[in-house]
Amino acid sequence: MYFPARTIAVSLGSIVALAGSAVSSSVTPLTALPTCYDFTAGVTFTGPAVFVDNGNPGFSVGDFSIASSLTPVALPAQGSSLSINYANIAAICVVTTPGAAPSCNLEIDFEFTHVSTTFEGKLFAQGTGPEPYAITGGTDDLFGAFGQLDAVFSGSSVSVTLTNTLFTFCIFPGQNAPTPVPSPHPTPHPTSLHTAVATVEAEGRERERIP
Repeated sequence: MYFPARTIAVSLGSIVALAGSAVSSSVTPLTALPTCYDFTAGVTFTGPAVFVDNGNPGFSVGDFSIASSLTPVALPAQGSSLSINYANIAAICVVTTPGAAPSCNLEIDFEFTHVSTTFEGKLFAQGTGPEPYAITGGTDDLFGAFGQLDAVFSGSSVSVTLTNTLFTFCIFPGQNAPTPVPSPHPTPHPTSLHTAVATVEAEGRERERIP
């Protein structure tokens, strides 16, 4: 009598054990305290949108709007040492309450200069108006961003406008996204899998000899 199923089970278990021993991780500690920026001059963003009417005619629960590029009408001065150089917003907004502001997810390409240092990357924000949207993260120079974005939303079947958009957020200057450096993989034991299989096969042959 032979037990191929049992042999396969042990073989797979050995493979999993060997794979698990090779998993490594790295930790990159933050090296700076966050710096916060308050852009007090509101910016108006507007652009075309695709409106999907899922419910009753007009804006109703379940309807949503997709805008791939909301651009600023102008970029007002933010003070003597702070300026927005570039900003562009992609937005997906869903009506969750009749007659109320929608729930939105925003992806914002953002570049600004503080004194003589320029920062650029993406910001991610989400929330439901009329309360401010939470800035929940960022990329590149804006890695780890947190804060809020406040704006007045208005939309039609063909466009979306965010009026008086105010940005307030904190980042970790000079940190950027850490590049993980994996630890050296432990050296596997190449004979362990073969030994396990051979042991089970030997047990199978021994069972065959038992009358």
